[in-house]
Amino acid sequence: MSTIYGHNDKIVLDYLKNNPDTPYFISYPRTGSHWIRLVMEEYFEKPSLVVLFKKGPENGFTCYHTHDLVSDGVTTGSIEKSKVIYLYRDISETIYSNLKYNNKNLNDTEEIKKYSNSYALNLTKWLEKCEGDSNKLILSYENFKEDFPTEFKKLTDFFSVEFDREKLLSITEGLSKNRVKTSSGNRYSKINDSKVYNDSREVFVTNHKDLCENTVFERNVELKKYFK
Repeated sequence: MSTIYGHNDKIVLDYLKNNPDTPYFISYPRTGSHWIRLVMEEYFEKPSLVVLFKKGPENGFTCYHTHDLVSDGVTTGSIEKSKVIYLYRDISETIYSNLKYNNKNLNDTEEIKKYSNSYALNLTKWLEKCEGDSNKLILSYENFKEDFPTEFKKLTDFFSVEFDREKLLSITEGLSKNRVKTSSGNRYSKINDSKVYNDSREVFVTNHKDLCENTVFERNVELKKYFK
């Protein structure tokens, strides 16, 4: 059963005040952060804010997760001065997942452009700010899919924790994406990995990949270098 705190809950504000060096984990919605943070919680044996999947806060928290959207109520100025982990994902798959999650028409070009522009702002802010900064770590969801241990080792290095490949493989083999579930009444849904969902996503990517990417790159052509 997961525990979810609000961004302005006292336990969150007090922890950040008393631990000003707490890293921020930033990711645009639907880019895979729940799965990564679930593995982190098991590996580091402590949770991250604001969602605790299983562990209690007795040993503190690894990081503070936010999408860095206005709705989070987070002051981004303070984030920019802190240690930051930024996770990003393929553009068209991210847009598809956001449209699907928010029950939008998958063929509505205005909605596609709206989410693509929003993602472009997030990507620009954090990829540009993170690049070359030793206090910032950039992670790719596609890299996790391709070689999970190598990408995860970047996290252990970031936290100055010894990397144990066998421990990580044991954790990832024992966990299923279906472990990321919603408790009754909260807004977090389990990661959808069904054939119907994947087939629908493939159709969307085939039909709208160019629109998604062109919208993002028209806003910032420099982002092309981060996508294969």
